Amino acid sequence: MRPCSDIDEGERLAREGMDKAWAAEAEAWKCLAWETLVGLANSGDTFNADDIREKIGDPTRPNAMGSLFSKAKRDGLIHIVGFRPMRNKRAHARVTFVYAGLSYKEEVTDGK
Repeated sequence: MRPCSDIDEGERLAREGMDKAWAAEAEAWKCLAWETLVGLANSGDTFNADDIREKIGDPTRPNAMGSLFSKAKRDGLIHIVGFRPMRNKRAHARVTFVYAGLSYKEEVTDGK
């Protein structure tokens, strides 16, 4: 069994990497992505990264998308409500989390 400090260190390194990816992304994409995510969170609908991509396109740095969702989760804007395969064909139907604004509590696990 690994000591807790390994888990803590792993989480710290993950946050550090996400912060670097976020800082390296174009300011225009970050602003638009944040506004889009806030709108989706306030809509009452569930969503994932596919929905952001469909509305504003991909970031120049692929890890910036994950950083966006991590930041929103840490800031208390969204929470995980389920999972489903990505719609983006480049993701090869990889399973990803589905999010909702914190006022929305339905679980989504039907794969649709």
